[in-house]
Amino acid sequence: MKIPDIVGINSKQALKNLGVVAIYYRTLIRFRNRYGEFEAEFRAAQADIDDPLAAFRAAHSLKGLAGTVGAEAVERAARALEYACQDNKRANEVDALLLDLLAVLNPVIKALEVLDS
Repeated sequence: MKIPDIVGINSKQALKNLGVVAIYYRTLIRFRNRYGEFEAEFRAAQADIDDPLAAFRAAHSLKGLAGTVGAEAVERAARALEYACQDNKRANEVDALLLDLLAVLNPVIKALEVLDS
């Protein structure tokens, strides 16, 4: 199994971390399936009045898996969003940071559509 070149993904570095191509391939598919609707998930998390940390956790989870698969720009953007969610002084930046994140996440998700589930 060969991993194709994918826009926004540093596969070489990710493969060094994961080691096994088949595991990496499945992780890429999981990333695509899990975060294809991130904006809706994040907005729902923001609106969750019973869980004030839901939006933070959504950004944190995306950051972690983005790092694992080698989506470096997504990881950086998710980290910025995560920090803004955590810091009440930066709450006014969250919407702009979400748009920044979606600008790098959506092309990666689209590029991952070439992978067979």
